[in-house]
Amino acid sequence: MKNTPDAEYNLAVDVPAAQKLFASGVTLFVMPLDSTQIKLEELRRSQVFATGTSLTSALAVLTQQWSGDTIRTPTLFDAMAVAYVLNPQLCPVTPMRLRIDDNGNTKPEAGSPNAGVCLHSDSDQFFDFFHAPYYWGCSSAIWPLNHIRGELT
Repeated sequence: MKNTPDAEYNLAVDVPAAQKLFASGVTLFVMPLDSTQIKLEELRRSQVFATGTSLTSALAVLTQQWSGDTIRTPTLFDAMAVAYVLNPQLCPVTPMRLRIDDNGNTKPEAGSPNAGVCLHSDSDQFFDFFHAPYYWGCSSAIWPLNHIRGELT
């Protein structure tokens, strides 16, 4: 049985490029899979699907097609990274210095931070943010973008 984590796919497919990026001096925001996996549990699915918009209806159909006749809980892997852009409080980051090893693994090291890393997210806060009635029920499914645009003007 394997006891070590796999390298993150996007880093492992081009290790030299990832190493250059992490050494470049550009501030990075890193959302590791183990801290940003959001489970779409049965209660949350019911709440989201009950909204009945075209967006939530499509999500319900996709979930049914994915799960088939078995009861499975879907995991939303990239949703928290998107949510962070809209509301950074959903996935607070810790300043860290990271490097990419020759296998594409992310390794913490001593030195000044080059990344803000989300080490823990709160799925309840995530769903509260995205389950606002005016998000799922609005005529445009970009409510959070409108929300952010208002804060920037």
